[in-house]
Amino acid sequence: MRKWIVKHEMFALLVGLILISAVVYLPFIRQIGYLYDDWYLMYAAKAYGPLAFIDIFSVDRPARALVMIPAYILFGDNPLYYNLSAYAWRVISAFCFLWLLRMLWPRQRFETFLASLLFLIYPGFLSQLNGIDYQSQMVSLAAAMFSIALSVRASLESWVGRRILLIVLAALFGWLYLGLVEYFIGFEYLRAISLLLPFLWNSDAWKEKLISAGKRYLPHAFIPFAFLLWRVFFFSSERKATNIFYQLGGVLQSPLMLPLRWLSKLATETLDVLFLAWGVPFSRLYPLLRLEHVLIALGASSLVLFVLWRFFSYWVGNFSEESKSPNWEKEILTVGGGMILAGLLPVIMVNREVDFVNFSRYALASATGVGILVAAAVTHFSQQWLRWTILSALIAISVFTHYGNATLAYLYTKDAREFWWQVSWRVPNFQEGTTLVANYPMGNIQEDYFVWGPANLIYRPSPSSNKGGMRPSLYAWIFTDNGVRNRILAGQSQTYNRKKIIVYPNAQTLLVLSRPSANSCVHLLNGSQLELSASEPSGIIVIAPFSRPERVILDGPAHMPSPTIFGPEPPHGWCFFYEKADLARQRGDWEKVIQLGEQAFDQGLQAEDPIEWMPFLQAYAQRGNLARLLDIKDKMKNADPWVMQQVCQRLSSLPEISPQTQEFVRTSFCTP
Repeated sequence: MRKWIVKHEMFALLVGLILISAVVYLPFIRQIGYLYDDWYLMYAAKAYGPLAFIDIFSVDRPARALVMIPAYILFGDNPLYYNLSAYAWRVISAFCFLWLLRMLWPRQRFETFLASLLFLIYPGFLSQLNGIDYQSQMVSLAAAMFSIALSVRASLESWVGRRILLIVLAALFGWLYLGLVEYFIGFEYLRAISLLLPFLWNSDAWKEKLISAGKRYLPHAFIPFAFLLWRVFFFSSERKATNIFYQLGGVLQSPLMLPLRWLSKLATETLDVLFLAWGVPFSRLYPLLRLEHVLIALGASSLVLFVLWRFFSYWVGNFSEESKSPNWEKEILTVGGGMILAGLLPVIMVNREVDFVNFSRYALASATGVGILVAAAVTHFSQQWLRWTILSALIAISVFTHYGNATLAYLYTKDAREFWWQVSWRVPNFQEGTTLVANYPMGNIQEDYFVWGPANLIYRPSPSSNKGGMRPSLYAWIFTDNGVRNRILAGQSQTYNRKKIIVYPNAQTLLVLSRPSANSCVHLLNGSQLELSASEPSGIIVIAPFSRPERVILDGPAHMPSPTIFGPEPPHGWCFFYEKADLARQRGDWEKVIQLGEQAFDQGLQAEDPIEWMPFLQAYAQRGNLARLLDIKDKMKNADPWVMQQVCQRLSSLPEISPQTQEFVRTSFCTP
């Protein structure tokens, strides 16, 4: 076995990277669906075809269409394939990074592999599972590592023809990665320092050293120069976040203070990506793990360490000392430390920062430098037990962090899928132009397309009847946005243009859908006859009076969510009967409500949110079924007084109920 590993070393190491990263990233990958920006991207492709990506990305990163068009043609709507593809590109980037490090330090076999592994499972990057939106980032990362490795390989090539070919390929992949993700331009430091490394500490005079270094790097300097020339002078980004002139405009206003602010931010961000990345995400995500996940993560960490130990017991004799470059420490600090700074500087200069909740992507470029420095620090200790202890802790933190992150992604997926399946049971269709306000139990609605994206994919996946551009038929507002709340209260409308997708939310077409807690069903609120859960957020309570249930089209076939996007239909538990009963109540079909209530009673189902008894209470009161009213009253004995007050008001105002029923309502539901 040892002879085979030595003979096929790079292939064996690729297998090792795949095995270890599969244990880290793949266990929960089937449970994760659309997240965040995936919704508007996949709506656009579904409604207007994959060529819609050309328009979407023309405003900031046109090259992304080159990735997303073939990806959609291959993978369609299935999030699993995008997540697997993103994982594959991540592994490829780590292997190309290993190839690059081996060319720089061929004798540091363990350190280079460990650096690649730590880069691959770096716990500070948490968007790996967002495979659709981050498909381009993963392709960019792999292209960057491959391009830089090609540049270094070209500098070692003696045959001129092959060297020219490698330089051309390096340039093509270099322009590709920069076109996909411009803030990855910090990788050009890694290219430059990798090419210049042999000349930094040699004994030549500085003139000879400079000439030799210049000859080696000059053919590759055209990569960043050509990209910046195009980006600055020929391309105008329509987004402020990616517009260079807008972002750097502050330099002219404060040419002294702004650079100082950058330096200060650079220092704090360096600490974040080098040290806090191993603690902050872990502390936030670990509490999400259930006991079985903790046990799985412990087993996965042990498996990773076992694979690592077996490889190197065959390979270098259990961490035996290898001859190191005489300038090893200097080179490590120059390459690793410099890459951390170079990866962060473009981000800081455009007024962005690493945030392990929403913007962990800005730590990804610097993760290469972190991998190098941490690997060198671990192997610096002479005691094997100390090396293994530190390495075990780092790997365990990474595994637990990524398992917690996968759990969070799964919960977000589950949250959204359950919500929209319940909506599909409740709403046959929406009128075109309806503006939805939604509330998920986990509150993960950061953008309006988190709502109108799934709504249109279910109810109106075809292009809108409005001509010109990409225009969804259903819109949304975020109820936690104070500005939007004021517009709703004032009855205003607004126009948004999200990367060529135009929406027209309007307070006059508002409909509120709220699932107040994980124990609740989705409630379609009626502004004129409010039924509010005790768990309802205050923002929903404020705008609930403006909700217009007449925006629901009551006739026509139901629209079933795609199982590929929204998962299989959930079991028909309490929420199924509640949603169908609420729909029947809106239609005025009280017999249907009673039929559904009897089915729910026969199956032993009941509401965990007491406000959900309301359709059944009204139906049984209409029919004078006091026995069922009493049954429900017993089940509501612990209900919030506010809920009971609403029940009293709604039942007391029912027309044409018998005096006996009125008295029963008064004594049972209106008396404290």
